[in-house]
Amino acid sequence: MKPIPNLEKIVGDYKSLQLSKKHLKYLEVKINSESRRLKELKIILEEEHQDVLDLEFKTIRGLFQNILGENEEQYEIEKQEYLMAALQFNEAKKVVGLLNFEKKVLSGKLEREKEIQSQFDKFIFQRNELIATEYPYLSKQLQTISEQLDSDFSFQRELSETIIIAIEVETVIKQMVMYLEEANSLINWGNTWQEINEINYDRNMTIDQAVDLSCKAKQLLQELEEQLEDIYSFRSIKRFSKFEEFLHFNDIYYDRLISDWIVKKKISSSINFLIGTNDSVELVITTLKNQQTLTDRNVEYLKSRQKEVIFESIK
Repeated sequence: MKPIPNLEKIVGDYKSLQLSKKHLKYLEVKINSESRRLKELKIILEEEHQDVLDLEFKTIRGLFQNILGENEEQYEIEKQEYLMAALQFNEAKKVVGLLNFEKKVLSGKLEREKEIQSQFDKFIFQRNELIATEYPYLSKQLQTISEQLDSDFSFQRELSETIIIAIEVETVIKQMVMYLEEANSLINWGNTWQEINEINYDRNMTIDQAVDLSCKAKQLLQELEEQLEDIYSFRSIKRFSKFEEFLHFNDIYYDRLISDWIVKKKISSSINFLIGTNDSVELVITTLKNQQTLTDRNVEYLKSRQKEVIFESIK
């Protein structure tokens, strides 16, 4: 059977188009959801801030009487709750921005929708005509093999795009670990007041950089989970474990970070959590690459089988 130029690319582009259209719908839902969450978090943040201010006022009024005991403990709790609310609010604000930017990029990509759809329809028509004209007695068998190849070409593209996202997640998490380890190394350094202030500034800057990256990590992890769902529905392959940290990544991360910083004064739990999450992502990448190898082998087998069917018919 004569090869059709760019067959794999045309099918791959068409599959990528389908994934992009589906992801655009997901983004629109996610943007609405995160925007509502942002409004709710703004109210919570204002309430938590007021709680801290109220306790500060009470402490000032009864400086020696209330500075110890329950009031002090309650003040620490209120500060932690306010910090959590602030982290969640800033995260939601940044995630909405990232989602809107991704939507804009994706909308630009979909401007080629008609062109790609036209190429795909033309390719299907040409192939069916070729099979029907040149191999009328083999048309059913060759058509089945061709459809199986189409499915594998689509799956190859889907696996490739999912691996790209997973590797990006891995890179972001490793950067977060690097920043937190740097911040951890700066704890309890400095002798003079000036040295301590400078070190505190550097340490807080690195923690802020890790927090900024956590917003990107959350977005990518959710996108990765979405892509994995597509893979499970596209092919009956062994389901990856549904990692809890993928779904609630930032909530768990912030909780660990606050506990590390306010309670333990040492960043260790947050780093361990990130390393554990990264191990999960690496497992996903390994499994996807193994599936990619199996699919590549099946494509080669189907191409070989296609030639064998034609060769056997002319013996």
